[in-house]
Amino acid sequence: MQKKDFKIDFINGINGCLLLNNLAYLDDDIYDKLWSYFLLLNNVNNLKNLISKNMDFNDILDLFCDAVIGSVCLELTAGDTSVYDIGSGGGFPGVVASLIYKKSKISLVDSSRKKCSFLRQLKSALSINNVEIINDRVENIFNKDLVITKATLSVKNIHLLTNIIGKNTKVIFFINQNQAEDIISAMKPLGDFVVIQKYYSVPSLAKRGLLSFVSRETF
Repeated sequence: MQKKDFKIDFINGINGCLLLNNLAYLDDDIYDKLWSYFLLLNNVNNLKNLISKNMDFNDILDLFCDAVIGSVCLELTAGDTSVYDIGSGGGFPGVVASLIYKKSKISLVDSSRKKCSFLRQLKSALSINNVEIINDRVENIFNKDLVITKATLSVKNIHLLTNIIGKNTKVIFFINQNQAEDIISAMKPLGDFVVIQKYYSVPSLAKRGLLSFVSRETF
């Protein structure tokens, strides 16, 4: 199979997921940047270990499909101008969200220098103007309005979000459905939240979704 055929399969895979979830197709320039992202991730992964080296084309496509569908389901508005992706790693979901919501500023936070180096390389390669890369621990970031994370924190480490959660903070986890109960329990000590669950389908993956925590005072 030629590289061009892989691109067609990549785009068709994403479009199939969008169709499955009754969502509109993306703009052509977004597909082009997602494909460039895919290629760069594959090229540097052996050196930087951003994702499992055992993942094949379909496995990585699933990662992109999950990030795309989840990001579309975020339904960011003009008021969501500052979003913090905690534990961004290889850029999921923050980089994908930045391509879809060009008017929102997405801050990609990771404590790993190696991963932040890749994120800077990706930002330059894709000419993404609405992201910043923060090489720091989440404990050192305070009181942000909107926080997203692909459930990279283990349940026992969710308390590390304490400082970043302010009075009006909304926290959204990208999750497998079976993670919901444990995360809800772990978030209880961090505040009085209204919990919103929204699920979607990605072939080959367990039921995926967004688990949102909104301060009861601002709901």
